[in-house]
Amino acid sequence: MARKRILLVEDDEMIREATTELLENLGYEVVSERSGKSVISGAIQRHGRTPDLILAESTAVASIDEELAERSLRHEPDIPLVIITVPWEHQSRETSRTERIRRLIYKPFTRGELAEALRGIP
Repeated sequence: MARKRILLVEDDEMIREATTELLENLGYEVVSERSGKSVISGAIQRHGRTPDLILAESTAVASIDEELAERSLRHEPDIPLVIITVPWEHQSRETSRTERIRRLIYKPFTRGELAEALRGIP
């Protein structure tokens, strides 16, 4: 069985590299990208497979949500979304713009906190 593939969307290069390493150590296959328009379709085109989960910084949520909505209209499978945020942004799944957000994880996070945030998401 293939390892679960995570699309990591993070603009800060140091955080992106550190998080990629943590995820790989947890056994995930990681595709990391900077945020931007069509980040999901671009990652799929470059890497040849749809991610099983998207882990993205909160500033990328609007563009990702728009792209996920377009996928939904084309009857493509939904991709779970976990948001990386900071506590003072006061964002919650209940108040966010999208129902696709499965969990939030707050910066800075540990390997254990990251593993717990991803555990059990299909």
